[in-house]
Amino acid sequence: MTSDPTYLHSTPQNFYELVWAERQKFVQSLIDNGEKSAYRIINKLARHERNFTLSLERANYRYDQPEDGIEEVKIFTGHAEWVPVSHGDAVELLPTGLPVATKNSFLGNQLMVPAYADISSIAANWIVDLVDADCAAIVELGCGYGRNLFNIHNLGGPRDIPYYGAEYTDSGKSLTALLTSLENTIDVRVEHFDHSAPDLNFLGQEAEILIFTCHSIEQVELIPSTYFADLAQLDKKVTCIHFEPFGFQVAADNPYSVRQKKDFSARKWNSNFFEVLGLAAEAGVINLSHVYKDIIPNHEVSPTSVAIWRNF
Repeated sequence: MTSDPTYLHSTPQNFYELVWAERQKFVQSLIDNGEKSAYRIINKLARHERNFTLSLERANYRYDQPEDGIEEVKIFTGHAEWVPVSHGDAVELLPTGLPVATKNSFLGNQLMVPAYADISSIAANWIVDLVDADCAAIVELGCGYGRNLFNIHNLGGPRDIPYYGAEYTDSGKSLTALLTSLENTIDVRVEHFDHSAPDLNFLGQEAEILIFTCHSIEQVELIPSTYFADLAQLDKKVTCIHFEPFGFQVAADNPYSVRQKKDFSARKWNSNFFEVLGLAAEAGVINLSHVYKDIIPNHEVSPTSVAIWRNF
């Protein structure tokens, strides 16, 4: 075990509060051993996570309520450890220890993805190609530890503009800031953002911005009905692209979408992204130009769908 007890309710937000903190310990160990490049550190962390996954200890906590008697809630104890990824006995492995291929889904069909296929770079490359010459800032809402922003920059994204890493968790912001402190080639500005109460007042005077989310809204059970209006009503030209697993909300018309719907319902993950998006488009709040269902392979029950809109 690698951390002292920190009792937190078992929620998606608290899960990430703890895992970003554990990742920061790993990152700090790399820095202490001489690593100085954020890009190298991010890649070394990704390599580590091909072989190990973070396990957070959970427990049931019982306590007395003055009027209601004994209550029981699920909590994180704060204990965490890196454990080897289990691929199962029936999976063929490469000499490196990774499976020859893994099951994903794509456009409603099963897809076998070979080892070392860099699916994580799809969103970054898409944004690099989408951003235009007049874009004055790139903003990720729910940036975690900023990996996507560094990837966009490293893959040829704009050089002399600010990259805003907006994140809900304190530990995510802390790790983003630590990585940012190592690089003078990218201007990352770490800010707070909550999908449940969207507020972009932290932005500067940029006239045109690109905003994106990547598997960030998925764990917010219900976004506000004004979510897209709050983003679109900025006094700026806004282009927004969402990489989110909302395919089942478009139509549960294949086995993977049906499983995705059941999985999200059981986890109490997002169920209204596409509805709120559609209502905003119908009201003329946003110009919704593209929706792609299950267009990016991911886990079998969580293929990534894409929506693109503008406020102009």
